[in-house]
Amino acid sequence: MSDCLFDLHIGYVRFKNPIALAPMAGIVDSAFANQYASSAGLVVLGAFNLDKASIAVASALVARGRKEFISDEPMELIKKEIKAVTSGSAVAVNVRSTTLDPLIEAAKIVKEEGAILELNAHCRQPEMLEAGLGEALLHDLPRLSAWIRAIKETGVVLSVKVRANVVDDIELARLIDKAGADIIHVDAGAEASVPILMQSLVTGTPQGSSLSEIIRSKTLRPQKRCLPEEPIWSLLPEESLKIPGLYRNW
Repeated sequence: MSDCLFDLHIGYVRFKNPIALAPMAGIVDSAFANQYASSAGLVVLGAFNLDKASIAVASALVARGRKEFISDEPMELIKKEIKAVTSGSAVAVNVRSTTLDPLIEAAKIVKEEGAILELNAHCRQPEMLEAGLGEALLHDLPRLSAWIRAIKETGVVLSVKVRANVVDDIELARLIDKAGADIIHVDAGAEASVPILMQSLVTGTPQGSSLSEIIRSKTLRPQKRCLPEEPIWSLLPEESLKIPGLYRNW
């Protein structure tokens, strides 16, 4: 296998292979990533709640039994967690906020640490949607686009995590790309959870899937470089617990 297949990079971030650990609130922190994804090319930590409203929602979810990361100092927590990843993997932090300013602050910190900011447009718990968090952004595309543009002004490498089949996936990918995001992380349900580098177009998703439709639509803006034969597949935390040796032996 040619080393060229793993020449994956965007901005200041390089990926040593096309395997990623997906985020899961209250579970995927630096300790989890170090234990179960030490050989992954990318680990996505979080989700982290940045403002009072998102923290309040997360606290309510914890009260009914869901795991969440909650901190009175979320920016310090993000910085600490990035620094604590010892595997040499690229690091992203998945974040939620009901307002833009905390996202800008987090973007500056994340860029300074050489990591990726991932905007959460994915979570769909009723409390999240009511507060305008997560998947609610997919139903407010002007806000999503404006936030992406504002965050990118910081120079951070930006990923946007979305859920497939909520809105028109191709139009959504076009909007996210046009707004300037670097990565779209698609949770396609049973298909996979796959981060797609906008500037390193990937191929190989199953025909008929949401992901293959996005790719075959030529929505994204490819740049010439070595492309992997498969997408950057991300392993969900519960799956990595079942097969903890995968990252060491794949």
